[in-house]
Amino acid sequence: MFAARDAKNYKNKITVPQFDLERFRKTEGEEAYHKAKLRYELGLQEKKKRIEESKISLFKVPPTHEQGQILHNLYLGYKEYRSKREGVPQKPIIETMVDKTLLMHSQNKNVHGKMFGGYIINKALEIAWICAKIHCGYKELKNICIDSVNFHKPVPVGSIATFKASIVYVHSELMHASVEVYNDVNGVISLNTTINVIYLADEQVPIVVPTTYDCGLKYLEAKRRSEDIYSHF
Repeated sequence: MFAARDAKNYKNKITVPQFDLERFRKTEGEEAYHKAKLRYELGLQEKKKRIEESKISLFKVPPTHEQGQILHNLYLGYKEYRSKREGVPQKPIIETMVDKTLLMHSQNKNVHGKMFGGYIINKALEIAWICAKIHCGYKELKNICIDSVNFHKPVPVGSIATFKASIVYVHSELMHASVEVYNDVNGVISLNTTINVIYLADEQVPIVVPTTYDCGLKYLEAKRRSEDIYSHF
């Protein structure tokens, strides 16, 4: 059995052959061909979109003047809210955080001897749902989409993984939950995985406000990434 990546240097082990649309057309017919072509083109568009978004990530480039103004206005608005306690309830992003720590067992390893990505995603989604459920006051929730999943480094078997979830952006009934997975190997801690999930509550939930620079970047990133999705509601 061939593996997609080499276990030692984590580079491509084999070259995966490109999907031959014309050959598929001859064997499967015109209708199947047009559906496959559409999915293929959508995949290319999404790939291009991910690349472009990564170039303007606020974790790579500084916020623009307009983005800085958004954070400044949020801060001033939150100060006024704390003094008056009027309007829609507000909560600092850092106070929405929920976390859990797990030992990475060997029964969940992949063919390379690292933790299976599906297992990491499963545990991240669990903590994201709990975080969203608590923030909305235990109202009914719907999972709208998994906005992104990024594996930065493999997670070794036997290591200690900490899953940290927080609500980083709210738009009316919609909540953007962000999960970061940190790995502890002999005292060396590194960020291994980040997952973003969007949930829908059955009524408006408290908005979140960034009160630290790190939370501010997460807020702006979630706001930018979510605008297209929110426009459909």
